[in-house]
This record gives sequence, C-alpha cells and structure tokens, in this order.
Amino acid sequence: MWKLTAPLLVLFLTAIFLFLAATNIQGGWLYFVDALLWSIVLLGVALPLLQLRSASIHRRLQGDALENQTLKLQTQLKNTGRMSMSFMNLTEYVPVALRSPKIENDILGQSFVESLKSGQTHEQESEYTPTVAGLHVFSEAQTGSFGPLGLMGVYRRHRAPYAFVVKPALPALSLKVNAPELQQALKVAYQKSQQPEDISHFRDYQAGDSRRSIHWRNSARQQNLVVGEARQEPLQRASLWVNVHAKQSREMALRVMDQATKVAHLLSEQQLVLHCIAPESRADFWQEYELSAPQRNQTDIRHWKDLSGWLAYLEQDALEGFTQLAGHGESETGLKVLVTDKVLPSWAEVLSSQPVPVICFCIEPPDFALPVGWTLQSFS
Repeated sequence: MWKLTAPLLVLFLTAIFLFLAATNIQGGWLYFVDALLWSIVLLGVALPLLQLRSASIHRRLQGDALENQTLKLQTQLKNTGRMSMSFMNLTEYVPVALRSPKIENDILGQSFVESLKSGQTHEQESEYTPTVAGLHVFSEAQTGSFGPLGLMGVYRRHRAPYAFVVKPALPALSLKVNAPELQQALKVAYQKSQQPEDISHFRDYQAGDSRRSIHWRNSARQQNLVVGEARQEPLQRASLWVNVHAKQSREMALRVMDQATKVAHLLSEQQLVLHCIAPESRADFWQEYELSAPQRNQTDIRHWKDLSGWLAYLEQDALEGFTQLAGHGESETGLKVLVTDKVLPSWAEVLSSQPVPVICFCIEPPDFALPVGWTLQSFS
C-alpha cells in the first residue's frame, strides 16, 4: 500500500514542468535542475521500499493466558539491515480466536519511531483481553516507512504468525445436577477404590478386614497377609471422554468444547480425580502454529488449574472421533462421563457388559435404547 505526500506531488509535477520547459527552450541548466528533482523523487520512492525489506517482527506475551484476563503483548520491530531506518510505523492487529464465531481485524496497537539503527529493536506494548478460551493466532502485523526524506509512505503486511493458548475461566454458572439419575450416578462415583498413593503404612491382616484392603504384593514378599492403611480418604475417580474431531461441523465442535468445560467444572466440584481423554491430535495441525501437539490422554487431574490447561487445547485436530470407549490406558474408575455430538451403537454394545455407570452429555439423542447404567443428559 502506498501513501503519497503533498511535497512528493509538488516535486513530481515540478520535475515534469521543468523537463517540458527545458525541452522547449533548450536550456541546459534546466535539465540539470530537473535531473536533481527526479533524483529526489526516485529516492523518495526507493528508500522506503529498501527499509521495509530490513524490518523483522517478533512477539512476546507476558503472564499466563487466561480467559477474560488482560494480557500484555510486546511486539518487537527489529532492523536487520545495514542501513538505518527512518520514520517507521508499527501496527498490531487483534488475534484470531479459533473458538470465536466472528473474525475481528481491529487494530490492537500502533506506534511510531523516528530512527532505528542497524541491529536496534523498537518495542511496542499493547493489551489484549481474550473473551474465549482455546487457540489464538496473531497472523500478521503491518509496518510503514516514509524513508529519510519523508516523501512517500510504503506499508507492508508481514506474515509473522504467533499462536498461544488461552485457558478457560471457571464457568459463570455451574452445571446443575437436577436429574435424579445423574445424582445417583455421581453417588456411585463415590464408591472409593484405594490407590497405592493413598497408603500410609502396612499392618498384618486381622479378622474383619476387607479383602480389598489386602496388599497382595507385600503379602507375597512377607509370606503373610498384609493390609495397607490409608493416610486419608481414598480417591474418587472418574474418566472424562470428550469426542471432538475434524469430521464434525464447526458449530457442533464448538458446542462440544463449551459443554466439556461445564461438565469438567461439575466433576471438579464433586472433588473427583479425573482421567481426561480426547481423540488423538494430528501433529501437523499444531506444527502450523509452531506449537507442540497436546497430550490428549492425561491421568490424575485433581485441580482446576491442570484441568483448564487440558481443556484449553481441545480443538478439531483429530481425523476422526472415538472408535470405542475403552482402553486408552484408562485406570479403574467409578464413573465414565462422555461429552459428544452423538452416540454410536458400538460404544453402547462394548460398555453394556461393564459395570461402570456412564453419564452421556449428547447433542443428538440416540435412536436406539441405551444399556442399563447409562444416564443421558442434553446440553445446557
């Protein structure tokens, strides 16, 4: 993009007039003056173009990216050339939030620098408040140069992608547990199963002790029945399955991701230790944004901070959804929670033989009967 100034237009018109006048009267000195004017015009055009070739853009965020919390962004303009840069503009635009239904192209910040020597860096600070969680991408920034003569402005859009992930905030309204079936399923989740990390010490087996409390490995070593004593109440565990993938429509996937945040918050409020599972991501999806592919299978999530970090990376980066709701290194849990757009008959067939209760949050109700122990919930 170009921006002509009044002095450049005056010089350009004057140079044309002097050329015509010199040709008419055959005045040699007019040719000399006219050549000087044309040299200034050409320099006024060429120098800004040369300056922009040496401009480099880098970005850096300060602080943890959280939904509805203001972030400070540093945009750096560096002169990578050998010549000094003069009268430079830097414009930063609002990033694109992949979970946002609208794409904004508003200006986030602007700055101006009079001179930037070779190797020097100009820093522009701006503030941005993400309103949705998930992946955010700064796709490009704009630099402008008027050159040392200040006669013509040249603007260039730099392809300088920079991506970051925003963690979701706690939902403003907690998911209500109204259905009696859902309340009963959550109660079943409190059937405690003792885990090795809960054991404080061991003692000999006594009459009346539960056989489930016997620690068989230590018993084999000591040739005597040994019981593990818990240091605290054993952990209550549940697995959260979020079915989001590339074959879903964007609207459908956004609803699944939003509901997953609400359901995860509900389970966190119930003080459940979660095993979170989503379809395996494609590495090339995240490589495009220069980010590492997220871990879709995470165990022993006990706090919202860790849970929000897992939820933030949910995206349509899997080629297809779950083929089955079993395996994936899932530990023994008292409850299986599924968030999906629809339920496949094969899922129900496999899980019908398992005693673990299933709570299914689904957009499209299935047209077949669900097995005993399944609780169907519509999206809030």
